[in-house]
Amino acid sequence: MPEFLHLFAERIRHDLIKSIFEPLVDLSAHFEKNWVDAALNPGKTPIEILAIDSSSQQEQLPWEGIFYVVRALGVSRNKRYMDLVANVDISPDTAREPYFLSRKREWLEHRVALKAIDDGFSGCILFDGSIYGREVHLPFETGFSNDRDFMIEYFRTFLELIDACRERKICMIGISKESRSSFFREFLLLNFALEMKSELGLDEAEIAKIFSEILDNRYEALRKIKNANNKKLRVLAEELLSRKPDFALILNHARKTGYTVPLLLGASAGWRRGIEQIMKEPEAFLKSRFPICSQSEEFVDKAMEVVTRIPEMPAVVSFHVLPSISDTPVRVDAPAWCLGLEKKLLDVGWPERTNVDVGGILEIISAGYCGPENYNIWLKAAHDGVKLSSEVFERLYFGRIMEIFGSYKKVRRERYG
Repeated sequence: MPEFLHLFAERIRHDLIKSIFEPLVDLSAHFEKNWVDAALNPGKTPIEILAIDSSSQQEQLPWEGIFYVVRALGVSRNKRYMDLVANVDISPDTAREPYFLSRKREWLEHRVALKAIDDGFSGCILFDGSIYGREVHLPFETGFSNDRDFMIEYFRTFLELIDACRERKICMIGISKESRSSFFREFLLLNFALEMKSELGLDEAEIAKIFSEILDNRYEALRKIKNANNKKLRVLAEELLSRKPDFALILNHARKTGYTVPLLLGASAGWRRGIEQIMKEPEAFLKSRFPICSQSEEFVDKAMEVVTRIPEMPAVVSFHVLPSISDTPVRVDAPAWCLGLEKKLLDVGWPERTNVDVGGILEIISAGYCGPENYNIWLKAAHDGVKLSSEVFERLYFGRIMEIFGSYKKVRRERYG
């Protein structure tokens, strides 16, 4: 019953969150410095919204084959934009299927956004998920026989969307509920460590380097820290490696609605290494990550046009919003240029605090918020419209394919979306 919701929220805050995510270091003072109390009052947004979501279903076939259907839907005030892809493919690497279908869903979402822009849409585009997460993949050859070069097409479409939005001054916003991200906590931990640099016996550059090494190569970094016999640094390293999510930190410390200070997110060390290879030896990069596809000179020529543009990806501004004291935070991010910052992902290392004005984004979040069960009214409409139920998948999509392939013994089915 709704009247018990506040009791449930208190139970989460004071018992469950603390028992599971209790930190090894006290970040409360740093949290207060980087948290903004704000009442998020609902109202009308002055800009038109296009909300985009996607879904998929798959069926495993006996011959290491997979049949999948992916759908995407964009919903604006007066129009709906749709796209769908369905295919039968073969892959012995079933562990990669969830990743592949996730990227397929994002790719269709980008195509839907481009359809709307081509149709004249000029408002704000909301995606269910992170913008940053879409940027920091590095393309590689999939294990799917008929779709090995898919990630090149993924980035071709994504880069086209970024260019179109930038040219027409259309802001792209990603919204994620209960995101597993920990960039805000990592930012606080670094600042905590910098304040106690004299106790650690390290300067600021050394601390930043060690923190980056911990996230990039945890076992090697921990071995070095252990050998250095620096107990305080070891505690910080263990806390950093725990990867406790930002939403738990916020629920533990926030006493009022508001948001974390916006942070400018850059690239991980692994992403940077890949980008450095692209910038120095793009053909070698392609041949190492697309060993089968790159045997075709035509593929290499076309793919080079795409991968050489990946280093131009924009940096991303990201922050968390707590819309209600009885709810969990949402993560919000947008390309830096949407907020007036001309920085590339490659220009930024560790998350940086930035003083950009996020008032317009907060207006959109507030206007679309309808309580814990509906954190964004526009994305909810897109989600409900695109959701692919198992019944519809079995009856309409899979049933039709089986008419073509004949009957078979079902092995397994996995659902997404």
